[in-house]
Amino acid sequence: MAEIFLSNAIVSVQEDWLYDNSDFFRVCLRGGWKETITKAVHLEHVDGQTFLLLVEVTEVMLGSPNIKARRDYEKASNEAIALLPAFQPLTTFARLVRLADFRLMTDLYFFLRRA
Repeated sequence: MAEIFLSNAIVSVQEDWLYDNSDFFRVCLRGGWKETITKAVHLEHVDGQTFLLLVEVTEVMLGSPNIKARRDYEKASNEAIALLPAFQPLTTFARLVRLADFRLMTDLYFFLRRA
């Protein structure tokens, strides 16, 4: 397990899951950095609920046997990323955090339109 220190929470996540889903965490936890030894990653700029949402969305969508669901996930990811400045480099983790924010806002917008 790796400890992820966020702005308002500390969460434990399976290392294998982090390796498989994030280039950032793969480098942190296996790249010879101090995090490789401590198994603790400090992301004080990331909100705990956003991080947990990204974990949930990633787990459900990428683990889904439904090909359409995976395609929809990738399309939404591309739409969210298209809104970012072209000069901003993105890691897989950054893409997923932005996707989680995008999905949350899309769901809120849909809910408010229905009300």
